[in-house]
Amino acid sequence: MLLESIPVIRRRGCYRRTLEALRRGSITIGCIGGSITEARVRWNWPELLAARLHEAFPGIRIVLENVAIGATASNSGVFRADRDLIGRGCDLIFVEYAVNDQTIPTAVRRKTREGLTRKLLARTEADVAFVYTNMPDWYEDIAAGRVPASVAEFEEIAERYAADSIWVGLHALRTVESGSAGLEFVFPDGLHPQTYGSSLYAAKILDWLTALSEDGAPQRPLPTPIDPENWENAALLDPLSLSPGEQWRFCRSHTMPWADLMLVTTCLGAKLQIPFTGTGLSLVLDFGQTSADFCYRVDGGDPIPARLDYPDWCGDSGWVRAMELGYPLERGDHVIELEVVRPAQMRAGSRFDIMLLGVIP
Repeated sequence: MLLESIPVIRRRGCYRRTLEALRRGSITIGCIGGSITEARVRWNWPELLAARLHEAFPGIRIVLENVAIGATASNSGVFRADRDLIGRGCDLIFVEYAVNDQTIPTAVRRKTREGLTRKLLARTEADVAFVYTNMPDWYEDIAAGRVPASVAEFEEIAERYAADSIWVGLHALRTVESGSAGLEFVFPDGLHPQTYGSSLYAAKILDWLTALSEDGAPQRPLPTPIDPENWENAALLDPLSLSPGEQWRFCRSHTMPWADLMLVTTCLGAKLQIPFTGTGLSLVLDFGQTSADFCYRVDGGDPIPARLDYPDWCGDSGWVRAMELGYPLERGDHVIELEVVRPAQMRAGSRFDIMLLGVIP
């Protein structure tokens, strides 16, 4: 059996707040992650879990605060958590970033994941658990009896912070291995589980929930961090604090439910100066085939081209795309200047929509 020595459910923490919420018949569940979790797809596992909770706990009141965004990783989640999740009164928060963090360099994702975990535990009263799903790039490791690096690194954080983990993707693969369902039925595109695969995910998370006990280590007080340079203090930059000039405008998106006040332009050559105090700047774009390219300067230095790719699956807009500019700089006061430039590829696009700006501590 695939990774037979690795349990799908790893129990570590004492989930007292979750148990109290289930007992009183009212629970608020938060979710943050990527497309496998996001709410736009009504058959993803959080929706199915909520339905199964109604069956397991008749009469329960469920509030689902699902702030997951497709194609995003923890390098944007660590900034969005303050605005989108913290303060929502969650009893339990699921973090699902193992798949999308695969594209983030190890040195960065270790900091963003631990920073996000520390934020959630320090700034909310919620219990926190990790959910791992599945992706084709992991098959070779799993078949060879190895835990993929993205999962193994999350497990280090889970151990330090007494967080339970549920590897629902491994559960689904074992279901395929048993002959109960074909791989193409569980993962039609190799990655997204769709209805049947999501139902397997939800069922296993419900197994975890219904078997919770008072045993386990408390998630608080916070232990010393694994990485002292983690991004716990990552903070959003208020776009209204900038003076962008007449080529830019502030607007609210009617198509991006996760966007707040965006800073946008369609002018090639438009420039924007962003002063900040930290070690780098996080830029999150509403990106697509109609987006312009850009370059940037750090503290007046030479221009650095962003060299963005435009994969075929990317539409004209709607890809919430995060990138780090300048990082890692020496911690202190810096200025990054952006310049919108003509796309290197032959496309008719000059749109440049900044969804979020974040300061890396």
